[in-house]
Amino acid sequence: MQNNKENWKNKVLTSMKDSTSAKPRPELFDLIKGKIDKPKAKVISLTQWRMIAAVAATLIFINSYALYTYAQNDNLNTSQTTDSSLQLISDYNIY
Repeated sequence: MQNNKENWKNKVLTSMKDSTSAKPRPELFDLIKGKIDKPKAKVISLTQWRMIAAVAATLIFINSYALYTYAQNDNLNTSQTTDSSLQLISDYNIY
């Protein structure tokens, strides 16, 4: 039994003795180099970055101006509301 196992192991190990090693096809290395050199991320040019920055600055300016105007109108409305509400409250006769 032990002898059969040893013979089988020897046959398996020596079966690959005369075989040649596998070689890849010649164009495979060119394909690999092409995939490595290919950029993975989209490149954004400097002019596009400038346009993005200009649009962002414009939006920030417009929003800031809108908030400032809203705050100014809210202050005016609040002062007018308090004066008129005092008149209304003083006119009520609650029994």
